[in-house]
Amino acid sequence: MTSFVINGIIVALTLVAWVMLLSGVGSDNIGGVEAPRSLRRFAVLSNLFSAVVSVLYIVWTIDNATAAPEWLLALKLSAASSLLLTLAASVTILVPLVGWRQLFAGGNLLTRLVLPLLACADCVLFAPVGELSLPATLVSIVPCSLYAIWYLFWIMRHRDERDLSRYDIYLLLRWGWTKAPVVTGGIVFASWLLGLVIWALSGLFAMG
Repeated sequence: MTSFVINGIIVALTLVAWVMLLSGVGSDNIGGVEAPRSLRRFAVLSNLFSAVVSVLYIVWTIDNATAAPEWLLALKLSAASSLLLTLAASVTILVPLVGWRQLFAGGNLLTRLVLPLLACADCVLFAPVGELSLPATLVSIVPCSLYAIWYLFWIMRHRDERDLSRYDIYLLLRWGWTKAPVVTGGIVFASWLLGLVIWALSGLFAMG
């Protein structure tokens, strides 16, 4: 029941953050990005993905008396690791650039801090993702991998544009074209490591 409530809160807060984003009130406007263009950002997409997974979890809980199946737990782990990656990147990269107050204002407070913490707490304490096999944790890399493929294709498509920063919003090319795929691969690997942390903590709390 606790996990059911948390997932309901995740869906509700995601909708609130999305309304704020569209209205421009406390939106995800780091770097002056308008609301429609914010859909290019991993932070926004990962939160929307997490909300969809929470809806699936709620529907399953209502319609079934049995525990959530492995595929649904894998999706929850994938969503939580994606949000934790967003939180980690915000704290380590964006906070030194823009400061805590600007980064965690309005909708950013929800998408970059509150919702990641809720999703991770749910997976660690209430949803038994620790029961997944080790190979199943590789699902953690799927959202980040898909985004990385799209992102590299996007900047390659516009590589001849004069203002490439409009497309390379994460300034990936500061390392150069040859190193960009390597850096991207490192980020994808980090998403798996974060998934492993959530998975391991869930297993420890389940044994406790």
